[in-house]
Amino acid sequence: MKLFLSIVFSIIYVQSFSQNWPNSKFEKTESGLKYYISEKKKSVLDTNISYIYFRYVWYTSSDKKIKLSTLSDNPLKFDVNSNKFVSGFNEALKMLNVGEKGFFIIPKSLAYGEKGIEGEKELYYYIEIVDRN
Repeated sequence: MKLFLSIVFSIIYVQSFSQNWPNSKFEKTESGLKYYISEKKKSVLDTNISYIYFRYVWYTSSDKKIKLSTLSDNPLKFDVNSNKFVSGFNEALKMLNVGEKGFFIIPKSLAYGEKGIEGEKELYYYIEIVDRN
């Protein structure tokens, strides 16, 4: 069942990503991370956790898919005390609660700087939180 839901998530958001990108709805954090929470839950965000389990799609500014984690049966695991990812991605993961989904634009200052990656200076992500504990 988990694999089926992952595939459905992939089909919906990979094939129609440009239509789902909410350009005019973004807010900005103090650090400069732009975000739009597309599916918000009413529960309180628990900050006393060690791990976040998530799925994501990473796109370029030209709508080209770079990486997709959703076809795996198991979500990715993030240790909140590590700096495994660029600082903007770490910040984005900590903003979402279980079941929430959001769009994020990570500026170069919170990513790979002027050199960028894959020719891109900003990083574009769609993230879904599966669990937090």
